[in-house]
Amino acid sequence: MTRLAVNLGLGLSAVVCNQAKDYKRGLKATFKTMALDETYLADLETPPATEPLDFDALFTPLSPTERQVFQLYFIDDLTPQEIAAKLKMKRLAVYKHLSRGRLKLKQEVKQHDLN
Repeated sequence: MTRLAVNLGLGLSAVVCNQAKDYKRGLKATFKTMALDETYLADLETPPATEPLDFDALFTPLSPTERQVFQLYFIDDLTPQEIAAKLKMKRLAVYKHLSRGRLKLKQEVKQHDLN
């Protein structure tokens, strides 16, 4: 096998692995074509945050359990199965807390016209 074939195989496996993670997370990632010739790294850089986000304030509308699930999922980057084991609840309950929490936050955004 040539070095190019090995590198290509490693690159493709990384893409597949990341796509599987996105799908598993429920993002249902889509493959998009990107013109590499027109992409510049400078365009991809995000400006530095002026102040850190206050997650306690963001998660205020949520119940204490939903807050805990959101923190473990979005901040600590745990999977629903890991969260269920840590909080001693069923995995389906974790999904329900995430779903209800998202709905509450969407309603909060609509109510205060933060969109």
